[in-house]
Amino acid sequence: MMDKILFTKREQQVMELLWNSADSLSAHDLVEKSGLSVYTVQQVLQRLLKAEYIKVDGIGRTYKSLTRQYSPVLSQADYIQNTLEENTHFQLAAGFIDKTDSLEQLDQLEKMIQKQKEKLKL
Repeated sequence: MMDKILFTKREQQVMELLWNSADSLSAHDLVEKSGLSVYTVQQVLQRLLKAEYIKVDGIGRTYKSLTRQYSPVLSQADYIQNTLEENTHFQLAAGFIDKTDSLEQLDQLEKMIQKQKEKLKL
């Protein structure tokens, strides 16, 4: 299991924007959407790049200049899972199973459980 990941408030804000975007975003896009300063966004992007939570996903154009586009490497689901305590995973799964009324989702979970059980037996 990886070490606990805890984002700062600004890192969380930038990651949320990246997670919720269908396309990769430039620093300029992030400044416009977040209301943070260019300096702050650049600093946050550098920290997230260094930690390999995001990647440069191409080059785009902002006005007359070329700019890097960023996308997340770390998924929101993986981040949330990483921040939860071990027993919380079971509680979430049990709560979902208890409250769901979708046979399709329960069948998918059942297949996933069987697959994981087979892997653990090896």
